[in-house]
Amino acid sequence: MDISRVRKLLRTHPTRVPVVCWRGSRRGGDDYKKLLMPKEFHIQEFVVKVKEHVPWAQDRSEVKCIPHDILLSGDNETAHLTVKELYDTYALGDLCLHLEVSLGDVKEELSEPDEPILNFIPDPTLDALRATFGEHTATNGMLTPPGPLAPIPAMPPYHLYGLGPAPATPPAPPTPTELGPVPLTPPDLAPCRSAPVTPVGIPVFTGPGPVPLTPPDLAPILG
Repeated sequence: MDISRVRKLLRTHPTRVPVVCWRGSRRGGDDYKKLLMPKEFHIQEFVVKVKEHVPWAQDRSEVKCIPHDILLSGDNETAHLTVKELYDTYALGDLCLHLEVSLGDVKEELSEPDEPILNFIPDPTLDALRATFGEHTATNGMLTPPGPLAPIPAMPPYHLYGLGPAPATPPAPPTPTELGPVPLTPPDLAPCRSAPVTPVGIPVFTGPGPVPLTPPDLAPILG
């Protein structure tokens, strides 16, 4: 659009802004629609008016602001904007607000009547699990197939496959012994018997006892 003509329109209609609506993603040629929209419109009302005046627009058509592809809708962050704020922010060099208006001919892909939507496999019920695995439960709390159950070892026998040392055998606990009678006199206080003597008559000191009056080396040697 001629910029001099746009400036004339802005002077003639100060409460409106020039809007160029492009057909889908075709942003060139003559496939567009020019509008003069009131500045005070909010986005939701603005989108409704655009769809009313653009011949190819339908109810499901999307209106996006060019060149940033900002979707204009009353359900997103653009809902609080006015047309004036939108124009002041996104008007291009030709002083026009450019919009992309989709054709709105998106068709829903419906499945055939005889075609299942999903091959849904339901979860097995508790009765089905019981019929499959039986009522047998191992010591670790997991279901096992029907049949005799072998005891589950506390540790896998890795040493049988050369993957580690054999488990150590715990030592046997000590056997308790019966306590005998307690002596009345402690052994260290019991009276000592006479000390043995050597062939030469020298007494041998075997433990605590009476101290001889004469040292053994000074005692007379008995023949």
